Amino acid sequence: MKVLLLFIDMLFCNILIAQTYAIVADRLIDGQHDHSFNNPTVIVHQNKIVDINYRNVVPDSAIVINLKGYTLLPGLMDVHTHSRLSITYTGARLSA
Repeated sequence: MKVLLLFIDMLFCNILIAQTYAIVADRLIDGQHDHSFNNPTVIVHQNKIVDINYRNVVPDSAIVINLKGYTLLPGLMDVHTHSRLSITYTGARLSA
């Protein structure tokens, strides 16, 4: 029984990963241009961006994620970083 459940679980996960998604939004900022792009459709297959078009072309088998009213920033993983922050520990203690 455990083997059957494991097989079903693996099959279900593979189906989800192999699915194609079409993300439809109002704007897209790619970080390479000094302007945004209107009405993007981002096609994601197997967790990778495979196409970006601006003609609302969606594959027949894709699950559409409607993000109208939002701006996409593909590839932006973490906007809260301190890459230039340098902290030196002096051994001083803070008191309340």
